[in-house]
Amino acid sequence: MKHLIYLFLALPVLLAAGNLLPDASFELGGADYAKLRFTRPMRPEEVKYLPPVADRTTKIHGSQSLRFDNPAAEPSVLRSPDFNVTPGKPYTLSFYAKSSKPVKLRYLPLSIIPAEKNGRAGRDWFNPARTITLSTEWKRYTCTFLPPKGHKSFLLDFLWGENNDATVWFDALQVEPGTETTPFSPKSDLEFTLTAPRHLHIDGEQPLTCTLTGINYGKTAKTVKFLFYDRNDYTGEKLAERSGELTVPAGKTASETFSVPVRPYGVYSTGACFTLNGKPEQLLPFLYAFSGRYTPKPFHPDRDFVLGVEEGFNFGYPDLNGGKTFFLLPESDEAEYHRINRNQGYRFLRIGNGSYRIFEWATVEPEQGKFDFEWLADAADFLGRHGVYTILGTPTAAPPAWIIEQNPEILPVNSNGQRMSFGGRHHDCQSNRTYREHIRRFVTAMAERFKDHPYVIGWQIDNELGNSHEDLCMCDSCQKAFQEWLQKKYHTMECLNKEWGTGFWSQDYDRFDQIPVPRKTPTVHNPSLLLDFKRFCSDLVVDFQNFQIDLIRQIAPYQKITHNMMGFYDKTDYYKLAEKLDFASNDQYPTGYYIDPPGEKPYQVAACMDLIRSLKKQNFWMMEMESGPTGGAIIGANPRPGQNRLWTVQSVAHGADTVVYFRWRTCLFGTEQFWHGILPHNGIPLSLIHI
Repeated sequence: MKHLIYLFLALPVLLAAGNLLPDASFELGGADYAKLRFTRPMRPEEVKYLPPVADRTTKIHGSQSLRFDNPAAEPSVLRSPDFNVTPGKPYTLSFYAKSSKPVKLRYLPLSIIPAEKNGRAGRDWFNPARTITLSTEWKRYTCTFLPPKGHKSFLLDFLWGENNDATVWFDALQVEPGTETTPFSPKSDLEFTLTAPRHLHIDGEQPLTCTLTGINYGKTAKTVKFLFYDRNDYTGEKLAERSGELTVPAGKTASETFSVPVRPYGVYSTGACFTLNGKPEQLLPFLYAFSGRYTPKPFHPDRDFVLGVEEGFNFGYPDLNGGKTFFLLPESDEAEYHRINRNQGYRFLRIGNGSYRIFEWATVEPEQGKFDFEWLADAADFLGRHGVYTILGTPTAAPPAWIIEQNPEILPVNSNGQRMSFGGRHHDCQSNRTYREHIRRFVTAMAERFKDHPYVIGWQIDNELGNSHEDLCMCDSCQKAFQEWLQKKYHTMECLNKEWGTGFWSQDYDRFDQIPVPRKTPTVHNPSLLLDFKRFCSDLVVDFQNFQIDLIRQIAPYQKITHNMMGFYDKTDYYKLAEKLDFASNDQYPTGYYIDPPGEKPYQVAACMDLIRSLKKQNFWMMEMESGPTGGAIIGANPRPGQNRLWTVQSVAHGADTVVYFRWRTCLFGTEQFWHGILPHNGIPLSLIHI
């Protein structure tokens, strides 16, 4: 719900064959247009989000232009409402712009075809971008574009900022059929917007209001009859209607304000139907929400229920402009952004092994012994100031390249006896003593840095132990560890030979150091050897986790420790794995993965959670909950409407104390860039993309 409340749409009532853009000279304040801005999450508090303003001191058409101040030099975007075109026919874009000092402006007509219409997962983008340098004087810029087949709906993006603090003005935007540029004209003589100062009502706050505003470019007054309506956005049920009329004088504006009735908690839409000269016209709706008041308070991670998200705010990730940024939603500043999230119960963020740089060991330690935890500490501080707590993950699932370069023996060996290459994740041997020493050094330094951090409540060890190794490691180190494990279990060779039945096929052993790991053979291995090797590998995973737990507990004894398991994966005994944990966690993707559609049945999901709850005979965390299509190499299935809500309720019913959605924003790069989060790749709710 919280991703919808930022949206408001305002469209003109009348259509014309010329200019396709509404409020194109911003006489109505540009309410149709989305104003987006990148912002630095860890920037100083005094740096505030500045919305664009109507500027009557300089203009090209009408009484004002739209001005963007940018003292913090943040990349900014002006996005138009969508407009319809005829594919294969040329169109000409023109606009006036200037800046307080030279600044590069990138502008592009952008077409998006939703997946459900093009039959493919994802979107089809058409964006012939152009880059210009704005001057300090008003200048008109033009370009012609040809919509390809299938691209019927477009919008415009204007992007600038890039470490430049220039003030930028826009006026007199126009999109018209053909290749010729004509003098600017409004889309219609009579245009309207429907706006609201905010789109979330919280119990006890001022009621929501909407304002209908019209401008009349004609020479005579015009009267419009209107009918306002409200709908439940989830069910589509029409809830209320209100009628009235508005007279707009020639050359002026007029407005009508009304209160939105308080409704049960949920998301709703409102809009208006108009009649002018007996002809009905339609104004598209905008969304708003009602929510209960939520007062943040300290919580106990092993007792209280909260909602959380996997990271996706670009903490520590340098964008193209060299800053640490994420895409700020339209019409909001950081305080409002986090207030809304917090009011929905969002109290928790997993970061560290799940940041924008997933398993970010190389970021924190670019060379041995040189640690930089400050960006991570800054992120935790920033979130904590807004009532959001952090759990850190140890990034030991992915040793960096420089460690492997120094110690190639850390790489695992497969059943063919071949050493695996660097890449992917879990490219490590968990029995390797050299790797264990690297882990000891890193985890110790990390625990020392965050042991007293007021907003770090706990740790997640590694990630999904026992499922990421497609083939169990069979290197010399694992062979020696396996032999030692067998000696502890059987004590004597006589006992092992008897229990295994090694006399069959002449497989008797004289010494424990003769026993191999089950690499490829001409036929098959003794099944007792295979079973014990699997048991050894399970115990090795448990020991690998507990090794890190012991390190952290010595330094930070009051912080909670968990691990995210994977339900019925059979490579690790989860009961043993859970023994030293404060509470168990689970990762759940009910639609299934891209390699095994069509997904899990409801009873399978339920049984999985019952298993996790049984590990410690107490409630658990849902450390990763599917929030969109899964996707590694390809995109998986998309959840059906209402399924995410159903899975969340089901998790709570089966004992989940926390539900953490994976992830907040879809990753822009890397192996899981097709694994969708709550927000799409651009960080903007889909409802704001006008598709």
